[in-house]
Amino acid sequence: MRWGVEYRQNDGGMIGLIIFTAEDLRAANAYVDMMYTLYGFTRVSNLQQIAEGASVVELRRLFPGYLPEKRGKHQFGDHHDVDG
Repeated sequence: MRWGVEYRQNDGGMIGLIIFTAEDLRAANAYVDMMYTLYGFTRVSNLQQIAEGASVVELRRLFPGYLPEKRGKHQFGDHHDVDG
């Protein structure tokens, strides 16, 4: 399954959207916990399951007001596979 989550690295730092894979909601929540404990993110919110093959329109629906209309407005994180 594919998941997406919004994050802030620290109070004045980078914000973004991470799209990752996890087998189920339990594994997705475990990855979110690691974002706090292992990677040092100060805010992680809006965990959403993303349908396989989801379009940009679907991502805008799940993360309203976040995804830019024009390229280059935000920087997006890399894809992370938490299943192994």
